[in-house]
Amino acid sequence: MLASRDHLLASHEAFRKLAQEHTQYEQRLSSLTHKRFLTDDEKLEEVRLKKLKLRLKDQMESIERQYRKILSFHLCTERHRIDVSSGAGAETGSLASAGCNIIATIHGS
Repeated sequence: MLASRDHLLASHEAFRKLAQEHTQYEQRLSSLTHKRFLTDDEKLEEVRLKKLKLRLKDQMESIERQYRKILSFHLCTERHRIDVSSGAGAETGSLASAGCNIIATIHGS
């Protein structure tokens, strides 16, 4: 299974755009870093780019967290179906159901 970031890069357009923009800022920052001296404008640009990169990273991490919650919910509900259908004890089914209910509550389902 692909890691969440890899999956999002392949399937989530907004995440992919954020990642591309983050890479562009990183490349520009790298070119500034390699300069021996920075002009005042370049110093301001460096600070601005670092803040923009951080904002993008936060947005990307937020999307990743949402993706992992949704994935966790689907895995939990799938496990619950398997536990109940395989004849596992009622206690196991109840625990899976309780866990799924907690996750469903988080998602507002």
